Amino acid sequence: MATKKKDNKKLLKIIIVAAVVVIIGVALVVVLNLPGSEDNKDTQEVTKEAKISDTVDKNKMHQAEPALNDKGEVKENGIGELINYIPRKIKTIKVENDNGNFQIKSYTPVKETKDKNGKTKTETQATEYTLVGYEDKSIAEGKPDSVASDAAAMSFTKIVSVSGDEDSDFGLDKPKATVTVGYTDKTNSKFYVGDKAPNGTGYYVKFGTGKSIYLVDEESVDSFLYSVYDLIDLNVTKAASEGDTATPQTVHLSGTHYKEDIEFEDSTDDTATTNYIITQPAKYYGNDTTCSEIEAGIRGVAAKAVVCLNPTSADLQKFGLATPYAELTATYKDTVVELQASKPDSKKYCYLMVKGGDVIYKILADSVRWTTSSLDKMRSDYFVDNKITSLSKTEVSFGKNNYTFDLETKTSTTSDNQTTTDTTVKYNGKQISFGYFQTAFDYMHGATFTREGFSHEKITGKPEMTVKFTYTSDSGRSADTLELYKVNNSKYVGVVNGEQISYVYKTAITSLQEQFTNATKSSPKDDK
Repeated sequence: MATKKKDNKKLLKIIIVAAVVVIIGVALVVVLNLPGSEDNKDTQEVTKEAKISDTVDKNKMHQAEPALNDKGEVKENGIGELINYIPRKIKTIKVENDNGNFQIKSYTPVKETKDKNGKTKTETQATEYTLVGYEDKSIAEGKPDSVASDAAAMSFTKIVSVSGDEDSDFGLDKPKATVTVGYTDKTNSKFYVGDKAPNGTGYYVKFGTGKSIYLVDEESVDSFLYSVYDLIDLNVTKAASEGDTATPQTVHLSGTHYKEDIEFEDSTDDTATTNYIITQPAKYYGNDTTCSEIEAGIRGVAAKAVVCLNPTSADLQKFGLATPYAELTATYKDTVVELQASKPDSKKYCYLMVKGGDVIYKILADSVRWTTSSLDKMRSDYFVDNKITSLSKTEVSFGKNNYTFDLETKTSTTSDNQTTTDTTVKYNGKQISFGYFQTAFDYMHGATFTREGFSHEKITGKPEMTVKFTYTSDSGRSADTLELYKVNNSKYVGVVNGEQISYVYKTAITSLQEQFTNATKSSPKDDK
C-alpha cells in the first residue's frame, strides 16, 4: 500500500507541472499577440530560421532566394545565411563604394614537411593579402582579414522585402557599396549594401541578382565601406630593433618654421647636467625633456590616418609639403630617417611624409614634437648649465660685494667598488659649508625665468650682478660669465658670455645675493 501512495504522489506532481507549463505557454501567446506588441512579434520572428534556397547559376554566381507562399509572400521570416565560406577560400575581393574602389588578392601558402618516418605533412600557413595597384605599400594589420571575413560568410537577421520594387526606399538603387568576391572553387558572389536601417539594427543588403532585400548586422558589412586609405599601414617609421639603434647619433631640424637649422646629439660633456649638446647654429647645452620628446617622434611613429597615396606636385602643395614647415634628418647606426611635415592646423594636426616617399599621413603634432619645437625650447633651462663638481672657482660680485669661492672635488673608490665624490668649498682660504654654497648654486640654476619668446633688450651701463665660473683644468671647458642687467624696477636680463638669454625678476636676484652672502658666513659645522 505504501508503494501505491508514493506512485500517486508522483503522478500528482507530474500533472501539476504539466498544467503550469500549459498556463505559461498560453500567457506567452496572449502577450505576444497583444495590440501594440509589435516589438515582441519582431523578436519572435527573428528567433525563427528563414527558409532559403542557395544555388549557383550558369555564371557560377551564388544566389539565394527565400521560400514564398502562394501569395508571393515570405513563407518563413527570420534569421538565415546568404553564403558560408572560410576566408582562405577567397581569391579576390573587389569593392566599389562612396569612398572609392579597391581590390584585394589573397593567397594561402601550404608548407610541406616530413616527419621522422618520412611521411609528408602539409600545414596551412597564414593567408597573405595584397592590395592591387598598391603592391609596394604595407597593408594595415587586420584590415584585409576583416574584409575577407565579411566577404566569406554573411548572415541576415530578417528578410525585409521580396518584391524588387522598393530598392530606392532602402538605398539600393544607388548602393553605398558593391562587392564582388571570387572563391578558390571558381564560383563568385556579389553583395550590394544600401542604407543603414533607421533603428540602428544594421544595413539593407541585396545578394546576387535576386530581388530580395535583407537586414544584415553592421559589423558584417562595415569593412565594405573602407577606402583604400583605410587599408594602408599607419606606421610611418619602423621602430628600432635593438637598443643601441634607438638613439640617433645626430638630429638635424630645418624647414620654414626654423629661422636657422638646428642640430643636436648626445652629450659626452661631464661638466653639464644635460644629456644633449646642440652643435648648430652654435654650441649650447640641450634641454633633456625637449630633446628626448623630439627623439620619441622619429622611430616607431604611427599616424592617425592616410590621406594621399603616390602624391603629385599638386598634392604636395595641397597638403603643405611642397615647401615643408618642418624637416627632420636623424642619423642612426643602422639607418637615416628623413621626415617632412606641414604646419599644424587649428586642431593641432599636421600632414607628414617620409622624404621622397609616396604616402602622406595625418598625425597629431604632439606625436612629432620636432614640428613645433624651437631653439629656445631645446636649450637648457639654466642660465649656465654646469655641475658643481666641475668647478674650480666661482666669483660673485654685486654692489660692493666681491666673493671668490675655491672648490675642490675628490673622487674615491670604496672597497666594494662604489665611486664617491667629495667637494669642499673655501672662501678667503677658509673652508665653509658645502651645503650653504650648494643652495646658492642650485638656486641660480633654478631661478624663475623664461627663454621662450624672449626679446632682446637694449642694455647700458654695468651689470647689477656678475657670476664667473672657472672649471677644473682637466675638464677642457672655458670659463662662463653670467651678467645680470637691470631693465626696470622689477626685471633683469641675463647675459651669458655676451649673449642675452632671458629675463629674471628682482626678487630672485635679491634672494640669490643673500644666499651667496650667507655662504661666506658659514662653516663645515653647518653641514652636520
